Amino acid sequence: MMTRRTRLTTRAALLGLVVVALALTLVYPLRLYLAQRGQIDKMTAANQAQQQQVEALRKAVTRYNDPNWVRDQARLRLHYAAPGERVLVVPRGASAGPSPTPGAASTRPASPATPAGGSGLAQVRRVPATASPSPTPLAP
Repeated sequence: MMTRRTRLTTRAALLGLVVVALALTLVYPLRLYLAQRGQIDKMTAANQAQQQQVEALRKAVTRYNDPNWVRDQARLRLHYAAPGERVLVVPRGASAGPSPTPGAASTRPASPATPAGGSGLAQVRRVPATASPSPTPLAP
């Protein structure tokens, strides 16, 4: 009767050894599979984000075919004017003159071109229709 127990234990040990060997054999490929699935999920999300960006850019490109949108952008960004429009150019940092202090009389007389309550339009100059002069080259 003792030999039967030994055979059963030997068979169980061999079966356990085979199961452990199979488990160890499958661990590395399973780990690679899971890592690759994670990479695929990240790439799928990145692809969807890029597809949305491509669609947004396609919509932006279709706007460039609209002449009204192009005209509006030329006015906003490039300060273009339509033929027949008057353009007023105010220099940066230009002021209508020194700001009077309360209670002090103005020492500057009103110019004949500016009304007494001057709105500062006297400093506005008209832009010539000719091309601007070329810049002077720098000395070497």
